[in-house]
Amino acid sequence: MQNKKKLFIVGAGNLGRELESWLSLIPPDQSDWKIQGYLCDYPDDLNGFPTDYKILGSIDEFPLNTEDYILLALSNTNDKKHVFNRLQGRAQIFSFIFPNVIVGKFSKIGTGCIIFPGTIISNNVSIGDFVTIGCGSQIGHDSVIGQFSSLMASVDIGGKCILEEGVFMGTNSTCLPKKKICADSYIGSGSIVVRNINQIGTYFGNPAIKISDSLTR
Repeated sequence: MQNKKKLFIVGAGNLGRELESWLSLIPPDQSDWKIQGYLCDYPDDLNGFPTDYKILGSIDEFPLNTEDYILLALSNTNDKKHVFNRLQGRAQIFSFIFPNVIVGKFSKIGTGCIIFPGTIISNNVSIGDFVTIGCGSQIGHDSVIGQFSSLMASVDIGGKCILEEGVFMGTNSTCLPKKKICADSYIGSGSIVVRNINQIGTYFGNPAIKISDSLTR
């Protein structure tokens, strides 16, 4: 029996704990990895929550091997960029796509992505590196999702949309077809993007309007 690679979940917050659940549903004979635990800069993040693993150390100080797998379980788009830079070259970047995810023909998914159960990705979709897509989301045909973006549960992206780098879309938010959202924008939960978003900021409502120049993270 081959030795399994060590898999570390980076981030012990809500997303990391949810990821633990989905990873645990993968039969051991269908993976080349075994979860070791969490790497997190906040040692109390798991306090009060049931888990089969523990925080093994901080992101910078834990001694990783270049053969280890790391999985960035971070929904904050800025945090993902920052942590990736801290980990680059120290271990292998791992991608996790749950087995029931549907991916259409000619679609491409980058490295370091996390795609949760029930997601449907249509044809000719391009998904950049380190994109997180929550449960039950849908990505329409010919859309582009920029690297380090995060789409929470039940997000609906219409066909031919463009989300630039680092876009955050909250739970149950929608982007109508052929719309563009500029880099690092934050779209609040339940919001509906009905026109192009060309200025960085926080947007909320139906239709989504800018409510702040600063970003909610």
